[in-house]
Amino acid sequence: MPNNNDVNNLILEPQGVYLPGLKFPSAFVSGAGSGNIDMYTCPTGKRAIVTYIIAYNTAGTSTTIFPNLNVSGTYYRIGGAGVVAAGGNGQVLNLSAPTSSLIILEAGEKIGVNTTQAGCNLFANIMEFDNTAPLKTSKVVSMGNGNNTIYTCPAGKKAVILDQWVALNLSLKKLYYFNNSGSSNSIVWYAVPNGGSTGATNQLQTETVSNATLSVRQGGGWMLNAGDFLVCNTPIGTATQTGWVNVWEL
Repeated sequence: MPNNNDVNNLILEPQGVYLPGLKFPSAFVSGAGSGNIDMYTCPTGKRAIVTYIIAYNTAGTSTTIFPNLNVSGTYYRIGGAGVVAAGGNGQVLNLSAPTSSLIILEAGEKIGVNTTQAGCNLFANIMEFDNTAPLKTSKVVSMGNGNNTIYTCPAGKKAVILDQWVALNLSLKKLYYFNNSGSSNSIVWYAVPNGGSTGATNQLQTETVSNATLSVRQGGGWMLNAGDFLVCNTPIGTATQTGWVNVWEL
């Protein structure tokens, strides 16, 4: 079986996001060990959408497993944990789930899982495309105490925030935060106009997020203009907090 299925391009979703140089690379690990397991590395000049990861457990007992993002050798947890029974399979990351963690990799970033024991066969569905495409994830993998700017719309551009299915649905979830700080945390999201500052007039969402929990919040149907920016405020300084949004720049 070849490692890549090549197509010239793809128009993603009815809205027409064009993905040049599209490939579907193989991302399979047989009989994985325990701990952090890298499954796929995004190549130079590319981005990649990870749409799901599944695991089949060949071990004699159940294993706990969750998805990880590896950036420059540091692992950042981006989803909740699940238990895969002995001789069974389970979804580690799945965009059909209401709290799925859609994330787009940049060159050099890796996607994988953490497992509590050896013996899982791991499969990931990857869509790899040229980084000239207008689709990307803007992420802050190590958020600090206070206001964290997650995304700023560049000069000469407009930007739409996409939902977990990489679409423009106005009622689905678009704002991602994973809390791995060790305690519950009350976060606030803001959409701030160019030249403005965070405040009650541009507040989007508030939520208390338990430790080791993914928050996926509805962001509405707004369009960002050049200089507009998205902020996630957290009162905790622990660096193991990650925030991101998926954007289509026009």
